[in-house]
Amino acid sequence: MNADHFKQLQQGVDAWNEWRKQGPPFFWPDLGGADLSRANLSRANLSRANLSRADLSGADLSGADLSGSSLNDTNLSDANLGQARLLEASICRADLSRAFLSGANLSGAFIARADLSRANLSDTMGLGVRCFRTNL
Repeated sequence: MNADHFKQLQQGVDAWNEWRKQGPPFFWPDLGGADLSRANLSRANLSRANLSRADLSGADLSGADLSGSSLNDTNLSDANLGQARLLEASICRADLSRAFLSGANLSGAFIARADLSRANLSDTMGLGVRCFRTNL
């Protein structure tokens, strides 16, 4: 995890999104292993972010852009991912139990060995989702 990236995110979603706009176009934020449990990240631009091994349990990620992000070994249990964009995201061994994914776009996502037990997947879009040994 990059401590500067974590501090920037702690400034709030509006400040984070502005920071992302001003940065290089193909910037890869490193928030791997961060404790973001119960954080309000609604509408955050977390595209291409390393969120591997992060704790996002109970976080509000509604409407967030997680396209191209790494969510490997991430705890997303009880998280709100309603209307989130997870295009081309890597979601391996993640805990999405009881997560709310209604209306999320999972197109092109790679999901392997993830726990989606009791997750709300209503109205999710997932053209091209690749799932392997996933617990539904």
